[in-house]
Amino acid sequence: MDQKINEIVEKYNEAKVGYKNPPKDTRFKKGQSGNPAGRKKKLIPKSLHEAIMLELADSVTIKDNGKTIKMSKYELLGKAIVNDAIKNEKGYSRKIVAEQMYKTDVLEYKEMIVKRAIQEEPAISPERQAELKNFLYEEMDKMYRELMKQQE
Repeated sequence: MDQKINEIVEKYNEAKVGYKNPPKDTRFKKGQSGNPAGRKKKLIPKSLHEAIMLELADSVTIKDNGKTIKMSKYELLGKAIVNDAIKNEKGYSRKIVAEQMYKTDVLEYKEMIVKRAIQEEPAISPERQAELKNFLYEEMDKMYRELMKQQE
């Protein structure tokens, strides 16, 4: 009698599939972990440099001109340094930007920088875009010349 009841219950459980009753073949086997790979180990930095690089790799969400943007802290730091370099003529950030321009081929990146700046403001007129393009070229040239004077 007991065996018949168990068979009936087993058949019923096999047939019943739905909320809180997944198909029997997809259920976890006894003793099987639901996450065999386990939790990822937390990276422990071995040096200050590594700790800083790990922190800069993290993403943050910011509001920029009313738009929500997700970017790495590294990008955010670069943005802050460049913005400060444009505002402050005698600041240290201007020197950092100029040094980076000196280390790379500025002309290679000049077009990309200007195109990206203009794409950020699609609502401006073509005349204003041309003015902005010229202004950005002049600013980059000025910063590059400043660096060249400092290097001499």
